[in-house]
Amino acid sequence: MPVTRRVRGSSIEIEGRDKGLFKGQRIVVRGKRARLRLLADASVYRYSLEANAWEQQPRVVRSGSILTVLLGPLPPVSSGSPPTWLARDDQAVYWLSPRRGRWTLDEPELGAEVATIKSVHDDGTVILERMLGYSYFPNADAIIRYYLSLRLPHPRPDGPKLDDDAVILGNVARATHGETVSEILGSGDASHANQRFLLKQTPLTHVGAPTESGTESSLEIRIGDILWREASSFYGRGPRERIFTTATLDGGETIVAFGDGRTGARVPTGSNNVVARYRKGIGRAGNVGRGSISLLTDGPLGVRSAFNPVPASGGADPETRDEARRAAPVTVRTLGRVVSLTDYEDFARSFAGIAKAHAAWVWSGQRREVLITVAGAGGARFAEDSPQLANLVGALRKSGDPFVPVTVRSYVPSTFDLGLKAKIDPDHLQDRVMAGVVVELSRAFGFDMRDFGQPVALSEVAAAVHRVPGVVAVDIDVFRITGTPIRHRPYRPRRRMPAVLRPDRPQVAPDGSVRAAAILTLALPLHQLQVMT
Repeated sequence: MPVTRRVRGSSIEIEGRDKGLFKGQRIVVRGKRARLRLLADASVYRYSLEANAWEQQPRVVRSGSILTVLLGPLPPVSSGSPPTWLARDDQAVYWLSPRRGRWTLDEPELGAEVATIKSVHDDGTVILERMLGYSYFPNADAIIRYYLSLRLPHPRPDGPKLDDDAVILGNVARATHGETVSEILGSGDASHANQRFLLKQTPLTHVGAPTESGTESSLEIRIGDILWREASSFYGRGPRERIFTTATLDGGETIVAFGDGRTGARVPTGSNNVVARYRKGIGRAGNVGRGSISLLTDGPLGVRSAFNPVPASGGADPETRDEARRAAPVTVRTLGRVVSLTDYEDFARSFAGIAKAHAAWVWSGQRREVLITVAGAGGARFAEDSPQLANLVGALRKSGDPFVPVTVRSYVPSTFDLGLKAKIDPDHLQDRVMAGVVVELSRAFGFDMRDFGQPVALSEVAAAVHRVPGVVAVDIDVFRITGTPIRHRPYRPRRRMPAVLRPDRPQVAPDGSVRAAAILTLALPLHQLQVMT
């Protein structure tokens, strides 16, 4: 019989027994997820995925927010109270009780996530190592029944297709960026020292690895069918070592250099005997969306088709000249050895794919450990099982004390709401000045300009607005952390607007869980932006 229950949790029932699944196998669970759209602000209790604990005070989720449904609607807690829902976004799980008329079900989305099998039972039950992050409808009929049970019209015919059943994809392989190419670099000449060759395809692909830089080159060079290995430099190397070095020019071209016979071996003489095999392509362009890959240029025998059910992540553009200038002192300070707390922070900041890093000592109740909070390029967050975080931990153990416990967590994005009125000089164009205010605030309080735990002062906001030509005065009416906890207290006179907003610092929760640091940025669109009359 087909499975009709929602697919969720750490246990999945499949039709039949022998499906070829085994312990340790990586699978992808794919299907439709229900989504809840709030039509009014709602008070919610929040379960932080970073801290792995419920927060003590309720928060406010703004109108228009879309949350993915995990459970619900559940029976009311008491007579007269609305049904409750368990929903989530990328950062937290929410327990909310919006009343009818203040919410609606959005179109279901097609999603997928990777899981690892812990065990397979004879009755067809598959147990996963971790609970699924979402729940999935088994088929289109289940979606329609779910909408009808809530007395809502089922999704429109012109909406997303509803004929997608929840499926388990078992033929899963991890893929990294880059198209493989092979080329002849040229002919070796043993009479020349430090012979050099230029790769014809650009840019050379580097993939994540537990090395000091966080990457390793995909370049493979064979001379006369013998493999030569890449080295960081020729210093201290022997005259017979088959090694080469690489250097990247400003235009992205890669030069391959060989030894002089004293430090590193010379290239043997031969006709077209220097052959390179490598991958080309790099950067955030490789972070393609779900379903973007549909063709294998060189597939194994028997493979009919391929696609990516989950979006790609982790790709980062090469360093610009300014970024390299900022990172150079960091590399010199560590010299590949991690000893002090500052070394941990510098080492992580110079790791590939990591834009910002913060290190702090924390006490978990049983031991003192180093907590490193990291953020990706453009404010990207890393999944808990991200290969980049695993590579960083591995590289730190190689370069530092292996007996010092290290925890690496992705940062917690935090935003603040801002509402203001600006008085404009009548000689300036009003629309252009107001647009300049938004641009300046977005720049001053965007991810690139903010750091972990950096507070935002009310005077700092006013100064940013006054930097825009044409602004005469500013009156700030709203200045608060987005989703500020609601404290149910007796009536008190209205308090003044806070002078400073402070994001969370690295800390240990009462239950012993470790919480990462937060970066406080401006929430867009602005809560309010008006012209002062």
